[in-house]
Amino acid sequence: MNWIGYSDFSRSMFSASGLTGTKAAATSDLVLTGSIVIETAVSIPGDTPQILLDYHRQQGWTTRLIILLNAKGRLSVALRQGDVTSLVSVSTDLFGKRQNLRVTYSWDAPKRLGLLTVENIETGSLRQTEFGDPQALPLRDVEQMTRSIRGRSAPREPGFFAVSSGMAPVGFMPTIAERSPVATPKGERMIEDIRPGDFVLTADNGPKAVRWIGYRDVPAVGGYQPLRLRAPFFGLTRDIIVAPEQRILVAGAQIEYQFGMEEVLVEAQHLVNGVSVMREKRGPFVRYYQILLDQHEILQVAGADLESMYIGSIRDNRPLLDTTILRNMPRQLIPDHDGPARQILKDFEALTLQIGLAC
Repeated sequence: MNWIGYSDFSRSMFSASGLTGTKAAATSDLVLTGSIVIETAVSIPGDTPQILLDYHRQQGWTTRLIILLNAKGRLSVALRQGDVTSLVSVSTDLFGKRQNLRVTYSWDAPKRLGLLTVENIETGSLRQTEFGDPQALPLRDVEQMTRSIRGRSAPREPGFFAVSSGMAPVGFMPTIAERSPVATPKGERMIEDIRPGDFVLTADNGPKAVRWIGYRDVPAVGGYQPLRLRAPFFGLTRDIIVAPEQRILVAGAQIEYQFGMEEVLVEAQHLVNGVSVMREKRGPFVRYYQILLDQHEILQVAGADLESMYIGSIRDNRPLLDTTILRNMPRQLIPDHDGPARQILKDFEALTLQIGLAC
């Protein structure tokens, strides 16, 4: 999979050969397999439907693509090409305050498989529905769509619009940027140099073999915006870059006072304070890695305690598993995590912690 179109609503980029990774020339005028990903802020309920994308071309055969969120929180994608029209929709859990939403509309025309996924970035919830006989998009429409996204069809910021040449994975994702040193029995190694079967050091169980390691190139904005963890905070020996969802092990008197335990795991995005954790401007893309072990563990990355990938019992949910970054991993090799290594703070708990640490 490679990104071929991208816009953060202030600039747009398009390349049929790919914007990231190993570039390969387009082999067709059609994007037979691909994804449209839109991230934006929405409010439900609303007085009128919210249009996230409205693309219209009349030259040649008519093409119209609309992505719309109605006042009751149901998201629909309607695509008309010539005389063929398709419609797919999925309900969301959006209600009340303004929330960040990520929509992924994917298609594999040769396999006659389509998937519409809505992720609530605020809550981490995921809703999706499969549909059959998706329509492939002409490459010229993808280019025009990308270059015109700054117009009236552009969603409200913060967020992005991106198109890939493959079905983009959804759900949990890698969260540690390249050039981050991970502790191993033989010393520190950069995360991008670690391979399955290698051993890494864990806080609770010593050396453990890596079951899987993977990476993703994603837009460096919105819910993927890089965060800089600054040394010497969190025991860091050097600054590192992580995704907002990367959890950090936090300890101290304030933790014991508020939660009655010595250590908890907190998402980096809940610790942003402009001092120990800062938003990082880079891009337009960033590459994140993550390590999967037999159990959820605490790793040491540049001296800080960060979690490994946590997947719970997704192995038993094959339909959902097949839409994630682990979809190509043999099922018998996928571990079953019976619980997190430490208590994970919920959003409101993390907010109270941040307030307590600031006092």
